[in-house]
Amino acid sequence: MKIAVCEDNEVLAKNYAEIAGYILSDVGVESTCDIFLSVSEILTSDVEYDLLLLDCELPDGSGIEAAKKLKQAHNELCIIIITAHEQYVYDSFEAEAFRYLLKPLNIEKFEKAIYAFLEKRKTGAFLPTRTPDRQVMYLKISDIMYIEAFGKKSKVKIGDSLTDVFDSISEMDEKLRSFNFMRIHRSYLVNFAYIDKVVHNTAVMKNGDEILVSRRVRREFNQRMNEWLRKGY
Repeated sequence: MKIAVCEDNEVLAKNYAEIAGYILSDVGVESTCDIFLSVSEILTSDVEYDLLLLDCELPDGSGIEAAKKLKQAHNELCIIIITAHEQYVYDSFEAEAFRYLLKPLNIEKFEKAIYAFLEKRKTGAFLPTRTPDRQVMYLKISDIMYIEAFGKKSKVKIGDSLTDVFDSISEMDEKLRSFNFMRIHRSYLVNFAYIDKVVHNTAVMKNGDEILVSRRVRREFNQRMNEWLRKGY
């Protein structure tokens, strides 16, 4: 996941980046973060970010106006405004900001905002992949129960059906790394949302399918499963 922080106080910007990275890593989401100290810097970046933490008042312009331009260019961008000024809250609606947080930053509210963003992203995102004849198709990520390796290709379990895709399980793992998926076996990539229980190192899916958790990842799997349960997804 790609994060941007646009805040003219560099100390605060680094602090926000560090906290966001910690919250995301705590739920198994890998992230990178770039820091911008002005409107001109963020507007001239050619990187498409997933999440932007934005101040309203910047030395060379309005953060709200920057947010509007960024949303026009990249509609999927999630913007969390962090400001010391309450008066911009209504303007933030026009900029389609996801959350509006006041300084000094309340960590609990910040954490809830990021969890809400992850939930929104999970339920609304689609996975670009290819059919066996290499035509592009999109699968709704929240519908995927698990993915099974099938030679150099894969089978995607959605509901009661298996969908054949041209991508390898390693390619699928790379695409889904920032979502709630984990490769628990060399041949299986599972969605934590569809795990019903774990019995004797076996993940029992909500449809009754059983998938063995490989010995080499059991410790990480148990940690992430416990974290999943603790967060109450």
